[in-house]
Amino acid sequence: MSTRSDLTGLKRDADPVRRPISCRGRVLRLIVVLMCLPSTLIAADAGSGADATEDGTSLESALQESIRLQEQIARINEQLADLETRFGPYDPRLLEPLQALTDTLLQLRDFDEAGSILERRLQLLRTSQGTRSLEQIPVIGELIANDLERRDWESVADRFEFIHLLNEQNAGVPPDVVLASRQDLALWNFAQVYLEPPLQRLRHFQDARELLRDNVEAAEELYGENSLELLPWLYQRAVLQYQLVAVVVADDELGVSARDDILLVEGRSSESYLRQGLNLVNRMQEIARYNGDREAEAMAMILDADFQRLLDLGTAARRYREARDMLVEAGLPENEVEDFFRRPVILPVPHFHSRLSAAVAYQDSNGFRVMTGDDGEVELIDLGTFTAWSESLPFARRPDLPAATDWLDEALNYHELELEFSINSRGYTRNPDILDSSTDSARVRRDTRNALRDMQFRPSFEGDRWRRVDTVRLRYQVLPD
Repeated sequence: MSTRSDLTGLKRDADPVRRPISCRGRVLRLIVVLMCLPSTLIAADAGSGADATEDGTSLESALQESIRLQEQIARINEQLADLETRFGPYDPRLLEPLQALTDTLLQLRDFDEAGSILERRLQLLRTSQGTRSLEQIPVIGELIANDLERRDWESVADRFEFIHLLNEQNAGVPPDVVLASRQDLALWNFAQVYLEPPLQRLRHFQDARELLRDNVEAAEELYGENSLELLPWLYQRAVLQYQLVAVVVADDELGVSARDDILLVEGRSSESYLRQGLNLVNRMQEIARYNGDREAEAMAMILDADFQRLLDLGTAARRYREARDMLVEAGLPENEVEDFFRRPVILPVPHFHSRLSAAVAYQDSNGFRVMTGDDGEVELIDLGTFTAWSESLPFARRPDLPAATDWLDEALNYHELELEFSINSRGYTRNPDILDSSTDSARVRRDTRNALRDMQFRPSFEGDRWRRVDTVRLRYQVLPD
């Protein structure tokens, strides 16, 4: 690999049914909430746009809101007590007030108590509709959101696994839904590679690896071995080979464990995994060709050339030229094709796009832009944002989060550094300069420069030549240790 470093069933049982909170308990809870006003209620009240004033208007408003919510909890608990007396603790009529109670507790940011009520709702659904009921899934989604607030990453994993088991065990669930739930479970395992302690990371990576292999086999069975719908799944597995290499060359305990548990056990070299990725994108080209989709074939050919660059093979330039010519032959405007190939890109790209316009739109959505001077000459290329997988994998792009957890990004406290550098004609960086940084840590700055050095780029390709790009910017994000 051509970098300049050394790159070569249910798991959780529901809580017992909870009884309504007594009057004494409500008073005690109100006292606790009032004691926590500075950290919870004022923070919640700030969302209304109210500004604190010297006479304590904001504090008073927060206090009033707390009292209102506590009174609402008392009313709901009285309603629950009445329903339980009349119909018993497992009657489905309890679900609606329990939902209202959950919503109120979440407004108070009482995530522990909200989790207990959510577990009770889940238990009630299992009792009334059966342990395999799909009606549980929306409640499990609420539990996932609540667990994220509590930073209970392992519990989130259990929830995703539960959803996947429910989908697998119900014959009426469409196969593509089963694929999607397995995908979410795999992506959350990828997230745990940076959210969990270092010694647990390899296990999560290996679990994700197995799930994605299973998904490719399931997609082949669902769509057929020559279906265009199979292409994104094949490419995800191709990217997985690069991710595996990133893991085994990590210079901390993750890499040590991976070299023992992957390379030695499987008896392979890191380069062989990249060649497997190359074989997968070759298969993608064959499928596109079989279906007569010239544009998709050309887009897959670009990925072929990308993996050849990662392997430092001398045939990459020829493959890029062939892909460029094929796109023009497929009827795409030549100027749009040329503009696309002039864009430097960090390899491997994270997703397969069968259409050039979709690939450009994805880059633009990530912040890519070109700034030109009055004479029309390019002055700066901004690559947008690159989020590193973890401090163990600083040059590898972090995989996507499951859709249900993508808001977590806003809550994570990333280090962010703005870099300026050049990219030479071989796709390596030169002269990195840190323009701005959210941290003063010398180690983070050093590691960021090293990560940039270890990245491989698809360089700017114009005409029949690779071109040096002198002024490139990138916003680099990485979670603290």
